[in-house]
Amino acid sequence: MRNKVFALAACLLLGSSAIAQPMSTEQIDQLVEKVRKQFDVPGAAVAITYKGKLVHQKGYGVDDIRDPQPVSTQTMFKIASDTKAFTTAALALLVQQGKVAWDAPVKEYLKDFQMYDPWVTERFTLVDLLTHRSGMGLGAGDLMLWPEPSGFSRQEVVHNLRYLPGDTSLFRADYAYDNLLYIVAGQVIEAVSGKSWEAFVEQELMAPLGMQHCIAGHVPEHLKEFEAIPHKDVEGELAVVIREQGSGPLVSAPAGGIRCSLADMTRWMQMWLDDEAELISAKQKSLMWSPYTIMGIGSTAREYDRTHFAAYGLGWRLHDYHGYLRVHHTGALAGMRAHLSLFPELDLGVMVMLNKGSSNAREAIMQTITRAFVAGKQDIDWVDHYWQKQQARAARTQNKRATIDASFDLASANLHVDDYKGAYQDNWFGQVTIASEQGRLRWRSSKMVKLTGTMLAVSPDRFYIDWDDNSMHADVWAVFDRNEQGQIVGMKMEPFEDIDWSFDFQDLSFKKLTP
Repeated sequence: MRNKVFALAACLLLGSSAIAQPMSTEQIDQLVEKVRKQFDVPGAAVAITYKGKLVHQKGYGVDDIRDPQPVSTQTMFKIASDTKAFTTAALALLVQQGKVAWDAPVKEYLKDFQMYDPWVTERFTLVDLLTHRSGMGLGAGDLMLWPEPSGFSRQEVVHNLRYLPGDTSLFRADYAYDNLLYIVAGQVIEAVSGKSWEAFVEQELMAPLGMQHCIAGHVPEHLKEFEAIPHKDVEGELAVVIREQGSGPLVSAPAGGIRCSLADMTRWMQMWLDDEAELISAKQKSLMWSPYTIMGIGSTAREYDRTHFAAYGLGWRLHDYHGYLRVHHTGALAGMRAHLSLFPELDLGVMVMLNKGSSNAREAIMQTITRAFVAGKQDIDWVDHYWQKQQARAARTQNKRATIDASFDLASANLHVDDYKGAYQDNWFGQVTIASEQGRLRWRSSKMVKLTGTMLAVSPDRFYIDWDDNSMHADVWAVFDRNEQGQIVGMKMEPFEDIDWSFDFQDLSFKKLTP
């Protein structure tokens, strides 16, 4: 029987507005178009399954502002970190087959796996890979993944984990979101199954569910016409975000690389909500939806969603939302946003995808829909709420950048440009070079080609890096270290406080190699 838990909930809530008065198709259309206009979103896709039925599935707007084609239910969006549930589901299949165990050490499957501490390494299990409790910092090592294209391989990511700082006292005790360990999980799948992560996910998960417009690897030629193109506001104008992938496998794919259509994500939602679905067993679903790592609760969730607990499962976030369990995850990549929410007790699933990098636009749609279906009321204008939130952050960012004074004169401080030039090495990030080009110092990563920019002096031994790609919003300072003789021996990086935490510049510690 489908959703036995819901049958009891329906009896208890008979006549309640939470069941009887969900949003109409017309109301959803009006909501999405309002958000698209307010936040300048080119395209969106929204699906809702409710009480075992598909009640809404529709595309809005266009897939690409350069060559606009209508978004349909077959248009493929990047789902970003909603990919993580596919990676954990792939491992669940291997658990069901008896090929891996959730509580087995990672080193049992990957001999090169090594963390910041030998004690942690020996005890680090598959569950630890998936639950953001490693003891490393927020977004540790993400600079090996983004901005694309990455020059690192997945094998290098696994090897370089040993160089990332961590705290043994925080192991299994503190929540700090990471992506790198999902790359490791993908390597476990490959080592055990003999298939690449991409092949395993496509053949063992997507194919059985009939997900024909859902891709884990490179998009084949016959599906390229269905791709939604990412967009972002760049200096006040809506622009296409260009991110080259390269010819090899996308290194970040097990953490956030899947492209999927709305129609196929609806199949994915229905599989999770269906008690009789056989692909992932009820036992494995229960384990994946169990709380492993306690998360903090934000003011919005506490005040507006009546949230009392928050935790991370295996590839899923878990909260209580107006008295019901919410199993969900968001996704964010440059120029793309996604959010999938499941309410198992209500047999409700909501999927929202955008081809613009606006989390506020995404949440305005998701919160309005879930509030209507779950709480049966709208006591706040979520579009206005998130618009005001976006405007406030934009103002803070603008004010902070306006304080940058790059008029500092090195010569007047008896500092020489040549002192800074040379090669610098970080254990996990690799080498960067600082060279003089057309009279300006240029910072260039050997592995991450997008991280190239001009260095602007703001004080002695402190520079602001003006990236060539101004769509990244990865503002950072370069701060140089000198020895007692006054020679530059190293360099550290200090990120702006309001940039995306995946730019983990704070974990870098460069040593100067050459004059």
